Amino acid sequence: LQPNPDFFVAVLWRKLVGPQVLQVRLHQSSAMKCRLHAFCAVGGGVSITYINPSSQTLTFNLSYVDAAHIADRLLEVYALTSPEGKLTSRSVSMGGLVLTS
Repeated sequence: LQPNPDFFVAVLWRKLVGPQVLQVRLHQSSAMKCRLHAFCAVGGGVSITYINPSSQTLTFNLSYVDAAHIADRLLEVYALTSPEGKLTSRSVSMGGLVLTS
C-alpha cells in the first residue's frame, strides 16, 4: 500500500513544526504565486514551509529581522517534490529519491 504524498508531509510536520506561528512578509509580486509560513521549530529554531502550487519554478530569498542570533545555525532543507513534475502525482520524492512507507 503506497500512502498519499500528504502522509510524508504530515510526518515531517510533526517532527519539525511547533505551535507558535511567526510573521512572514511577502513582496507583492510573490504573494499570488506561493504560500510561505514560519513557525517556531520543535527543539528550537525556525521551521519555514513553502508551497508552490504552480508548475513554474519559483525562487525566493529569506531575510531575518535579528539575523545575528541565527548566523551560526545549521540550515536543514527538506524539499518534497513530484518525481513527474505533476501537482496531482501519487508519488513524492525528497532529495531525488521516491519515498515509500
